[in-house]
Amino acid sequence: MSLPTTDRITGYAKTGAHLVRTLDAARPCGWIVDLRADSGGAIWPKLDVLAPLVGDGHLGGFVDADGNQAAWTLHRGQLSIGGEVVPKDIPPSIETGASGVKDYVTHNAYVLKRPRPPVAVLTGPNTASAGEAALIAFRGRTDSRSFGLPTAGLATGNASYPLNDGALLLVTSAADMDRTGRRYVNTPITPDVHVTFTDHDIHWGTDDPVIDTARKWLESRPACKK
Repeated sequence: MSLPTTDRITGYAKTGAHLVRTLDAARPCGWIVDLRADSGGAIWPKLDVLAPLVGDGHLGGFVDADGNQAAWTLHRGQLSIGGEVVPKDIPPSIETGASGVKDYVTHNAYVLKRPRPPVAVLTGPNTASAGEAALIAFRGRTDSRSFGLPTAGLATGNASYPLNDGALLLVTSAADMDRTGRRYVNTPITPDVHVTFTDHDIHWGTDDPVIDTARKWLESRPACKK
């Protein structure tokens, strides 16, 4: 399953949730999540799509310069940050003038036909920002492993500030943190298994060395052994 950049937020989570259900109809023993082309966007629609694979619990969080933390958690499809549930629809902002977003997340409580599967996550230099956050949500998860090349190194949270001229200033205000407490700031995230690839491998999809390596690992897992 390839997860793209969240450049068009409306419908992203709903479309992704439907894709997971469609793929799960074949009862796969393991999953490959390809983040190599995911350069960022909004984090919560991505995690909503991945909710059935990641599973309930503490997924990660943000930590600011003062050490204040805001945990990312998942419970029966509902994502929360710092204890506040991420709403399905984002209302318009009077402060920034930003329009609202309908179908921001779906509260994806779908249960896989084969729960708690092994998951291989694919990364590369174009995996950035919210794409890295999706990777971080799997760091420390049982039976998860990453493959490919180091990410862009932009795993941070941003705060927005409206300016008088109508522009919006985005300022990095926090670092991403995985469920084990490890912080990620401006350093590329190194995959568990280094596998070199080219853009040609991704675009054509045949003889992709990263997918081949990830598939071999999945086949070695107890859930996938025949």
